[in-house]
Amino acid sequence: MTASSVPSSTQASPAQASGAVTKRKLPPMLEEYLSYKRRYPDHVLFFQVGDFYELFFEDAVVVAKTLNLTLTSRDKKDPNPIPMCGVPISVIDGYLERLIDTGVSAAVVSQVAGDRPAKGMVERKLERVITPGVRIMSAVESANSQRECIAALGAGTGTDLSLAWGTATQPNIRVRERIQISEVVETVLRLEVAEIILPTELHGKRLDRRTTWVRELERFLPPQAIRFRSVSDQQLATETERLGQASQFSLLSLSAKRAVRNFVRYIDEATVSANTPFLAVELEDTSSLMTLDTMTRKNLELTETAREKTYQGSLLHYLDHTQTFGGKRLLRNWVNYPLIDRTDIEARHAAVHLLLSHFDLRSEIRDLMKFIPDLERICARVNLCICSPRELAALRDGIEAIGSIRSSLRRFEDIKAVPLLYRCVEKLDIDESLLHRLSQTLTDNPPPQVSDGGVIREGLSEEIDQLRRISLETEDWLRAFEQEEREKTGIGSLKVRSNNAVGLFIEVTKANKDKVPNFYIPRQTLTNGVRFTTEQLREWEKRLSSAEIELKRLEALHFQELILTVKEYCPPLRDVHEATSLLDVLCGFAKLAEEDELVAPEFCFESSELDAHESWHPVLKKNLEEKCIHNNIVFNDERRCLVLTGPNMGGKSTYLRQVGLLVLLAQIGSFVPARSMKTGVFDRVFARLGASDDIHEGDSTFMVEMKEAAVIARNASPNSLILIDELGRGTATADGLSIAKSLLEHLVTSLNCCCLFATHFHELVALESEFPTIRNIAVNVVEQGGEVLFTHEVVDGAANRSYGIEVARLAGIPEHVIRRAAEYLAMERIAEATGGKNSQLSLSLQPYSDTLSEDRKRLSDVTSLITEHHPDDMSPRSALELLYAVYALLSPESK
Repeated sequence: MTASSVPSSTQASPAQASGAVTKRKLPPMLEEYLSYKRRYPDHVLFFQVGDFYELFFEDAVVVAKTLNLTLTSRDKKDPNPIPMCGVPISVIDGYLERLIDTGVSAAVVSQVAGDRPAKGMVERKLERVITPGVRIMSAVESANSQRECIAALGAGTGTDLSLAWGTATQPNIRVRERIQISEVVETVLRLEVAEIILPTELHGKRLDRRTTWVRELERFLPPQAIRFRSVSDQQLATETERLGQASQFSLLSLSAKRAVRNFVRYIDEATVSANTPFLAVELEDTSSLMTLDTMTRKNLELTETAREKTYQGSLLHYLDHTQTFGGKRLLRNWVNYPLIDRTDIEARHAAVHLLLSHFDLRSEIRDLMKFIPDLERICARVNLCICSPRELAALRDGIEAIGSIRSSLRRFEDIKAVPLLYRCVEKLDIDESLLHRLSQTLTDNPPPQVSDGGVIREGLSEEIDQLRRISLETEDWLRAFEQEEREKTGIGSLKVRSNNAVGLFIEVTKANKDKVPNFYIPRQTLTNGVRFTTEQLREWEKRLSSAEIELKRLEALHFQELILTVKEYCPPLRDVHEATSLLDVLCGFAKLAEEDELVAPEFCFESSELDAHESWHPVLKKNLEEKCIHNNIVFNDERRCLVLTGPNMGGKSTYLRQVGLLVLLAQIGSFVPARSMKTGVFDRVFARLGASDDIHEGDSTFMVEMKEAAVIARNASPNSLILIDELGRGTATADGLSIAKSLLEHLVTSLNCCCLFATHFHELVALESEFPTIRNIAVNVVEQGGEVLFTHEVVDGAANRSYGIEVARLAGIPEHVIRRAAEYLAMERIAEATGGKNSQLSLSLQPYSDTLSEDRKRLSDVTSLITEHHPDDMSPRSALELLYAVYALLSPESK
């Protein structure tokens, strides 16, 4: 938690935090707490005290408010009590997940397993550090945030830069070498990183939050997600030695090696380990993937809505029918990186087609998928030796489900004809010895923690079984002892009980305390009773206590041995994870295609045409209760650029998004929302849909528009799809129109790419007669009884007006303002029709007044006169007479 991430009222250093208690000596436990807090001042500190993780001072105030915990205090009678709150050990991961979602980092200090010393402090150690990017929570209870990617920047000689990224749960690190600063920003945004690690110095210059491109990152990332580290090559020597075994590391450039080492060092610091197994370093290869810039991903609402920034309403939410955590992560990756390689596209569609055609097989697989845990996260926690009994039990149950999935797929002969699915089957093969070991070792429903007991299955260890029998024998003996003492003393209400504080004891009411024998040894006096013990009871207590301690030790020992065994199977388990995730996404696509009546697109890999018949916006149709309008879209050699006109609220922006999503869905591997669709493969999709001021960079709406247009003009190719909505609206009409027309001409003549260009500049419709590949299309509007009906249908041809006044009326603009606007519009049209010097609305019109002036009355009369006649119903003579009548009303002589 950085200083900028928490209100100043809740900020306090360890010294400040203890300032209120400096007049008295702190207990050793709190002194230890503060010593850890000094080591991790930017993290909230979870400090184990018995069965709870507790927080003190300002950390307690912040966390209690964030997680809705009860805030209490130590030494409540003291003038300056120390704030505190806590959470049970068994549910710590759930609370950590919620806390990290707010951008806060945490350090977890745990008690070291073993006997508590009779005197002195309990031994504790730092167990792990949790950050927005390092979320190695429970694989059973985790909410599984989608943003877990961490990136690290490395610099070489000159201006050489490289970026390395990955997660704490994956064995591979990816690298992009020799990139420019602008590419660093774009890559970080494309990867949706949770954190980025930056050096404090770059090419001899200080790097901090004042640096221009770092400020650019802060527009999209919270301040606490950008971390600065000053690390020398000498300090990174340990990471170099470890990574020497990772494939391709030795082949990297100097800047790439530094980026990788910075990444690994940060992971090691967070996991308090140097055991995270990074097996390979991979250079990023995007040659088979479509590149989508930040602007396009935002405007097409791929992973979150543009306005509310919510997951619900995004394309990802619509597509997500996955059952596993791995499937959800893979689907997100597919949405961000559509395919452009023919083989990969055909492979996904063939798999979806087969799963769609076989409902029973798909349903069986999806039902079994529900039992598969987050294998990737379990492997990460196993490697760090922090895996819980319940996680390994979930792994056991998941392996059983995977075996059933494999058997079902192998029985299905058609699988062999679909390579993608057949490779899944091959990867699902797990050594049965792992399942046997897990089943043999763990009880059916183990507790959350090993220390809770009851983890190891009966029959695995004779020693453990014998110690458990001692516990059962003690319970039997205590029941007999209680009955015997009741008979001896004549006290019918006498009870033999136990608790953690007192141990075994005899309890009688105060009314019967005079009846107890002399050999009863007093232990505790309560409000309504007295507790005693005896020498015989003490002997049984010692025997039981020794058995319980030894039982916990042996169970922990066997469980650690089990973790070491599972660790050996982690590499093949990661392959299984990839296969189940892939199968999960493909089954989800098939289910979605069936539910929403989607169709398989027909690909034309030799061209970039697009012909979708009766298509619809998938997310809109899912969210709207009423019927969603279906529209066609056609791009071919004769129709490369479509100029879309029509009123606001007519659905132009929705239509543009719909076209973009059709292409992306097809190239992701999904079926598409249309009655039929034939498409080429587009190398890129650009979507510029609206703009607003950028207050962070001081850019106006128009400057933002121009920057986005520049990205398109520089990076589009003949095989790109370009979607542009209302370019040029942020400046004077003449300037905006000129720029829009010029860019449109460039896209048509220089690139000849598929372009859908929505505009309110009706002058652009004339380009259809100038360029053979430009066609006009429009959003249809029906006028009925003086009212306007937006049909949202897209038809060939140009719109003849924009219906802005009608939209203003629907928006609730006062009626007298609407009437005045209609008068101005009529005057503008008359000026245009009569060849006036200024066809733009003049600011020198008569001042507004509730009472019509003579000029306005004359204008109203002209409007009424014209609207009473329809050109198709008039003869040449009557039309001439109407013209004379209009002239008579408007001529200077009539004033």
